[in-house]
Amino acid sequence: MEVTNKGISKGKALDIIMEKYGIRDDEIVVFGDSENDISMFNRKKYSITMANALPNAKQFANYLTDSHNQEGIFNMLVRLEKEGLFEENGFGY
Repeated sequence: MEVTNKGISKGKALDIIMEKYGIRDDEIVVFGDSENDISMFNRKKYSITMANALPNAKQFANYLTDSHNQEGIFNMLVRLEKEGLFEENGFGY
C-alpha cells in the first residue's frame, strides 16, 4: 500500500515540470511498473511498463518492455534510439 496526500501524484509532478520547461507529451519517455505510475502515462506518447509490472499498470501504457531484471529500460531506450527517437528532430529539436 502507498499513502500520499490527496491531489499529489507522480503524474501531477511530471506535468508541472514539463510545463515549466516547455516539454510536450511526445517529448518524454515515462517508465513505470505500479499503479502509482499510471498518472504519469496520461497523454504521454512514450509510456512504458515493465514486463513485471502490475496488470493494471500495463493497461495504461503504450509500450511494454522487458522486466527490470532483464534490463528493460535499457532495452527500450535502445529500441527507441533505433527507431530514430533520439536523433535530431526526433523529439522536435
